[in-house]
Amino acid sequence: MATVTETAPAEVEALLRLLDLGRMTADLNRLCDVEFAGRRVSSLGHDLAQAWLAMRMQLLGLTVEIVPFTLATQVLDVYDTPLFEFTDEQRRLRYRIDYAEHPRSSDLPQPTENLPWAILDSVPRGEQLDNLAASYRRGGVAGLLVPQFRTQSGFLSKRIVARPPIELPLIAVAPDLLPELQRKRLRIKLPLRRLTAVGGHVVGTISGSDPQLTQQPILVGGHYDALGDDTGGLRLPGAADNAAAVAVVLELARVLSSATPPRRPISFAAFDAEEVDALGTHTYARALAKAGVRPLVINLDMAAQLHKAVLVEPGASPTRTLAALDQAGEWLGQPLVLGDVSSDNRRFAQVGLQTVGIGLGGNDIHTPADTPENVNPPAMLAAARLLLTTVWQLARQ
Repeated sequence: MATVTETAPAEVEALLRLLDLGRMTADLNRLCDVEFAGRRVSSLGHDLAQAWLAMRMQLLGLTVEIVPFTLATQVLDVYDTPLFEFTDEQRRLRYRIDYAEHPRSSDLPQPTENLPWAILDSVPRGEQLDNLAASYRRGGVAGLLVPQFRTQSGFLSKRIVARPPIELPLIAVAPDLLPELQRKRLRIKLPLRRLTAVGGHVVGTISGSDPQLTQQPILVGGHYDALGDDTGGLRLPGAADNAAAVAVVLELARVLSSATPPRRPISFAAFDAEEVDALGTHTYARALAKAGVRPLVINLDMAAQLHKAVLVEPGASPTRTLAALDQAGEWLGQPLVLGDVSSDNRRFAQVGLQTVGIGLGGNDIHTPADTPENVNPPAMLAAARLLLTTVWQLARQ
């Protein structure tokens, strides 16, 4: 355990003064720009964001690598504007507010009308849903309508992990609307497809001065992928989840790249495919472990809301990192509590790499309300201060 002192060393204080909230805010806004279209893996906007991140790291003087991957798991793509309206009325339900695709839905490229839709009280799991869908299809049903509750911001949260489709279209509807639909003739279209998940982690590195620590770098990062904008519809900028954290990581890279060279290498990572069950980092973590690289991993997921304490989730006994994090909290007066940080950190821990997940929280994630305006700037600054102080210690041990 690190020795607790009342104030941070002078070098740390000097580095903390270099942190620039304006730069972090600018990077947050850039990652949420319409050009990047919500940064869904296997999309043009995602690839443009990846290239921009690599350029940003190169301009900081880092040695940059893009670590590519292709996943067996696919992502959902609603490739045209959906339709859900009442045949006998001039009324149309609102996509992403009143209804949305379910991850197990089959494609419905052309509108169906004057066919019955089955309304379920809940969604059966696994084979039960497959068997139920097959039975309804034999009965001439057009598809299944199931409940999904709106978030606090009034949206149905988006899901892009493509599960194996059932034999019928499966559409999630706000529960308050389901009773009314039992008595209506419906015209519905849901054009969706499943795409192979192809992406890449962007990793920029500062070399270490101690050759004995080459295989034991610090790896600090956060995922840059998000859910993607709706085609012809609402934007989903993915600000809290997780552009704010990536902006923090970029600012750490900027400050530390001009500091005294570290003993151990420091890698700054923009991880990919976290929104697809974090399988992108699962592949990356396995590759690192196989190569004999044993990084001290710090993963930041959501740095958008400043609460009383920062959540910390340890994995694979990260004693050294926890000691540095605890010391950083003492120096900065930042309370830390153990809590769930369900993100890329768990994939690294699963292969035995010492890992800490850090989260400050965010509102309205996976919805169009996750915008830069809803990110609390002091939360980004608090995350940057905590991580900078922690990484500074680890880099010199």
